[in-house]
Parts: sequence; C-alpha cells; structure tokens
Amino acid sequence: KYSSSPLFFFEEQKPAFLRQREVTGELRLGMPAGRKGTLEAGGFRTELRNTYYDSDDFSKTDKNNVTWFTPWRGYMRYERNTLNRKQYATSGSLLSACLSYVTGKENFQPAEAGSDREILQDHSWWELSVRHENYLLNGSRFSPGYTAELFLSDRPLLSNYTSSLGIAKQFNPFPLARTRFLPEFRASNYMAAGLKAAWSISRSSSVRAEAYAFQPLQTIEPGLDNNTRFENISFSPSYIANFALVRHLSPGPLSISASYLGQETGTWVFMINFGYILFNRQQFL
Repeated sequence: KYSSSPLFFFEEQKPAFLRQREVTGELRLGMPAGRKGTLEAGGFRTELRNTYYDSDDFSKTDKNNVTWFTPWRGYMRYERNTLNRKQYATSGSLLSACLSYVTGKENFQPAEAGSDREILQDHSWWELSVRHENYLLNGSRFSPGYTAELFLSDRPLLSNYTSSLGIAKQFNPFPLARTRFLPEFRASNYMAAGLKAAWSISRSSSVRAEAYAFQPLQTIEPGLDNNTRFENISFSPSYIANFALVRHLSPGPLSISASYLGQETGTWVFMINFGYILFNRQQFL
C-alpha cells in the first residue's frame, strides 16, 4: 500500500521553529587607546531574514512567515582586553563599551499569500552595551573571576512576537550559548552578572565552572494573534551555568562541557568540541 502523505518515510527531523539568516557588510576604523585599549568606529548594513511558524505546534507541511529587516547601524566602541586566551581564559580582564544607532525597514510577509497582514514599517533606536570580565589572583593555579553586563536600548517591537524576539539581544556568557536560540535570555534591556572559577591542572589544561543570573528590565510578552507587548517585571532572574574540562592545543581548544541553559528549556547540554566556536560579527543572533 502506498502512502497518500506528501512526506517521505525517511527525512530530516522536525524543522526548527525559527531560522535566521544574516548578511552584513561593514566598514570599521580603529586606533589604539592607551595600553591594551582600542577605540573603534564603524557602520554596518545588514539584511536579516527570519523564517518562522505562527506557533511552536507545527508540522512539516505548514508554511512559514517571513520577516525581513534591513537596518543601517553606526557605532563607537572602546575595548581594553588583557585576557590570556580568546576562549576559556584563565587570567586577565576585559572591558568593552559600545554605543550604537540603528535605523531600518521591516517587511513582514505572512504565510498566507495575498494576506492583508503584510506589514512595511520603519524603526530606529539607540543602544548601549557595557561588559566587564575580570579574573583575580593572576599567576595562581586557582583563578576566580566575575562577569557583569548591562544592555540598555529603546529597541521597538516588530510586527509580531516571534520577530520581536528574533531581534532582541541575547546574553551569551560562554561559547555554547551562542549556538542556541534562548528566548529566556533575550531582552531589549537587561543586566546580568556571574561568578566563575578556573583551576589550572597544567599550563594547557584547566577545569572551570561558571554561573550567571540574567535579569531583564523589560520582558517581551506574546499577545492575541501573535501580537506582542513590553512588560515591566519585578526581580525574577533566570540562571545559566557551564562546567568544562579544557585542554588548549595548537589548532584550538579541546573541551568537554555540561551546560544548564535555563528553566525554560529545563535541559542540560553535554558537548565535546575541538576548535574555537567562532561566529561572524552578527547583529541579531
């Protein structure tokens, strides 16, 4: 008996609820600013394409909504970096502050062809991001440290909840977090802080643990018909943590890690990775 379903018997797992594609062109100019510091100014032209479903209860045959957002971004950044490694540092410090202005056009294309829900609108906003990371007891095998981050903006809401969440800034305190879409750690305004500790087994190997609290100053909440709204909340932080065994080799670090990615996902992620977890400069991922 043949199946009447348009799906194959064997094919990929359920597709992602949200897929993001970002193409960016940029121009940057930089200069030294004191010892270990740099001052940088530049601009970006970005084309962001979010493809997503109306809800997370969908099938492979459902059609996608698409939101295009094409902003220009101008920014100025100061950074002072004395960390001893690009990833999984054990000594040094990092101070980064960035002020940006963003202006662009949103084009929402609903799944239903010819629907009158299609939206074209312009958006503009300012944003300020400050991050400080510091390891104490430099030169010791045991290196406790801390990270603090503040993000303030007047980013507007887009035409629906999913696309608004898609351009919200995500808190990424360790490399694995950047590989996941974490709604619980996305907001247009937030503060976050955490403690970390690294124990150097040898010059190239270390064991590390880190845990962070993330507090949005506004949450992005869904409304009727996939609309959205900002909501001010009381103190109710979300928590994220990572434990890792790391060995640094010439091509890059070899790491075995276990990460807790918040109460919303309720999951631990275990990963063995060789090499740097690297990304292009991305505006909304």
